[in-house]
Amino acid sequence: MFLYLDKCKIEDIDKIVDLQSQILEKLQSKGVYIFQPNSRKEIEKSLKNGDSVGFFDENREILAYCSIIKNPMLEENLVLDLIDQVEIDSNVLVFDTVFVSEKARGKGFQIRFIESAIKIAKAKKKSGIIATVHPDNKTSKNNFLKMNFKVLSTRKKYDSVRNYMYLSLKGA
Repeated sequence: MFLYLDKCKIEDIDKIVDLQSQILEKLQSKGVYIFQPNSRKEIEKSLKNGDSVGFFDENREILAYCSIIKNPMLEENLVLDLIDQVEIDSNVLVFDTVFVSEKARGKGFQIRFIESAIKIAKAKKKSGIIATVHPDNKTSKNNFLKMNFKVLSTRKKYDSVRNYMYLSLKGA
């Protein structure tokens, strides 16, 4: 199967919403892997304001999706949660949502999404990237650690506990 990474377009919204629904339907331990489903409106906002990317097949069916928030002034900016604990500036990119279809799991898509986020952050001259991961989601946490992210804090977020992962790009 041929897959390619591409920026998601507003025309992809139905496919993204469907992919999320398929994944949520089969997902066990939802609290570990997802805090809440993205609404159609949130996905549309991400498509318009962010750099959402996906892995598509030759028919442009989406198999994996990643939402990246590049505007540090949006309320979704996770740095606002850490301002009382950690000294980092607000010029960060937020690695927001990732979901991968069941048939595409285990193929390294999250690592490739993280690499894409790093390229976007560097191009936009961001000082770093921040993300949250449930402490029990070992695969995701290890992917971020492999890419040199550090755990800055662990605190309650989205009705459960989250590790706040951070990668500094200062001097990169």
